[in-house]
Parts: sequence; structure tokens; C-alpha cells
Amino acid sequence: GELIELLWEDKSNESIVGNIYVGRVMTVLPGMSAAFVDIGDNKNAYWYYKNKNSSYKPKVGDEMLFQVEK
Repeated sequence: GELIELLWEDKSNESIVGNIYVGRVMTVLPGMSAAFVDIGDNKNAYWYYKNKNSSYKPKVGDEMLFQVEK
């Protein structure tokens, strides 16, 4: 509940690769083993969950930590 670190990024460097976000699952595409996640950016992030070492199946509204890979 306490802010420990605040990083401020200049808009000239817009890469978000490596950033970690608390995101909310907005849409699940079970046939593609993928979901779209709201990470607070102007577009939802795409998450392919089949290749992860878990049997977790996301549901709309789930909130979790995500790290941008590419």
C-alpha cells in the first residue's frame, strides 16, 4: 500500500518491453489460447498463455501481473 519507486519515462522513448503491469483480462479467446489484457495503455496487450508452465485458464475480469516481452 506504499509507493516504493516511481519511474518517469520520456515520451520520446515509447518502448514498454520489459515493463511490468497489473492488468485486467478484458477478452479471452480460448480457441487461440490467448487473451487481451488492459494494462492502462491506449491499446490492450495480447497474452498468449498456452506456452506458459501452468494450466491456468484466464477469465474476463481476472487481475494479475504481466511483463511485456515484445
